[in-house]
Amino acid sequence: MMSDPVDHPDHYTAGKIEAIDIIEQVVEYYPPVLGWSIGQVLRYVIRAPLKNNLIEDLRKGAWYLDRAIKAAENDKGST
Repeated sequence: MMSDPVDHPDHYTAGKIEAIDIIEQVVEYYPPVLGWSIGQVLRYVIRAPLKNNLIEDLRKGAWYLDRAIKAAENDKGST
């Protein structure tokens, strides 16, 4: 597949499966708000080694994971 900076950037299409396809498949099992945060975790973690700052993207993924955990804990407490 040819690189397209909008529809198919290199750091999204490395490997055999495009990041968006993985994210869409995984987040369908989560409630929408939680799924959004999990999607962000995947987005940052999947492409981290393909960008300029590995540690920064891993930290961003961790930040979204922490947000997802807090949301899940809050949701569990309200049911």
